[in-house]
Amino acid sequence: MNELSVYERITDPIKAIETLGDVIAKSRIFGCESLEQGKVLAWECLARRTPPLQLKETYHLINTSQGTALTMRADAMLAGFLSLGGRHRIIQRDGERAAVEMSYAGQTVTFECTYADAKEAGLTDGKKGEKENWSSPRQRMQMLWARTVSDGVRAMAPQVCAGKYTPEDFGRNLDADHDPQVVDGQVVEISTPPATVEPLRNKPAGTDPAGMEASQAASDSTAVGSRECTANQRVQIEIYFDELLLNAEQRDAVLRKRGVGVVRSLTVAQADELLAALERKAAQMLAGESKQPEDANQTPVSGPASQVQIDELKKTLLPALAQSHPDLYAKLTAKIRAFGKLADLTFEQARSLIQQVKTKNLEAFFAASLEKPVLTASAVTDP
Repeated sequence: MNELSVYERITDPIKAIETLGDVIAKSRIFGCESLEQGKVLAWECLARRTPPLQLKETYHLINTSQGTALTMRADAMLAGFLSLGGRHRIIQRDGERAAVEMSYAGQTVTFECTYADAKEAGLTDGKKGEKENWSSPRQRMQMLWARTVSDGVRAMAPQVCAGKYTPEDFGRNLDADHDPQVVDGQVVEISTPPATVEPLRNKPAGTDPAGMEASQAASDSTAVGSRECTANQRVQIEIYFDELLLNAEQRDAVLRKRGVGVVRSLTVAQADELLAALERKAAQMLAGESKQPEDANQTPVSGPASQVQIDELKKTLLPALAQSHPDLYAKLTAKIRAFGKLADLTFEQARSLIQQVKTKNLEAFFAASLEKPVLTASAVTDP
């Protein structure tokens, strides 16, 4: 029996709301601090015909000095945006800047939020210095990303969030597995978009991140390791695929290694394992480590730049630099044109340029004397 039939069988909704509200309040799954808050959420569950845990995957209560607010998770906002047919491309996502390009209804707009902007606005200030949820690069990345997504979705498709804000807009950084007061990692439990958002059918390839619709609630007796992966896991995997610049063949290879053909076919356990591997790879990128396959370290630094490096510069880093720092972009392209083209860089020159573009500190590259690569070794190719 599914959750819809359970709600339809309720004959006394007021009593059901009181009972469910009491359970929600005592469980504190939404961060409830009173029975009244639990009853309000129970009303919402009945109105949406949604189980409490599924509602929690999209919303959370935040208690502020001005009262209580029902907030929407940033990744739930992004999931709703994608389900409408929107597209997004991550430009930058680190502790200094979050930037994303969003496309919807014929418009393409870039949204960003920087750590400097947040500090200037006083968002990072606490009673005893900097707030805890801004105290590390990873936490700053999560806060900046949530605010950027919230701003972008609100501007491009306001019907997704309908006036709601993210926990991060209230200065909270939630961990889905712990009490909302704990600041530890990004939100990782989302599900379907709000009830007002209807997923589009027959969308072009690439617009649906491995499917956003959530299946009916699985039986409590079903083992976690054998359940189909969650909608949130699918979204996070697609985000990491984009962030790591994996092409279609590389994505297929990653999935085949786990015995599946599409992300949706992964189990919860497989998705957890894949996300951990992708997060490690993303962390290596942020730390400045090479994105090349293992045999890349055998390529002479004087050898030619790899296609992966060239694609990252052409498709991601240089377009972002042109928007954020047009003067630097003009100076950089002039130097490259005088030298030849990006493909004429050595592997080491390209690696150095990638890191300098990411930090917006190109003085070393401008001062360097560029030399054409020594063609004694073949270029490193995609894995």
